[in-house]
Amino acid sequence: MTKQTVRWTQQAEVVVTVDISLDELAVWAAESAQVRALMRAEATAADAGRVRLLLESNAHVRDALVRLWAVSRATENG
Repeated sequence: MTKQTVRWTQQAEVVVTVDISLDELAVWAAESAQVRALMRAEATAADAGRVRLLLESNAHVRDALVRLWAVSRATENG
């Protein structure tokens, strides 16, 4: 067998509309280890309440976690 190398650049735009509350998203992010907390220089599970506050105050984090949540739901359903 001979080795084959392929390379390409691909750009895709995906647009989805999802229904998820910030509370649900915070719980998912904390439980799925998408967000971790530092406690005495060690990573540990994040508190969903604190993640909820982060989601309220940081649109970039909120958008990133919604994207990760949507992808995780899509891959769960095949």
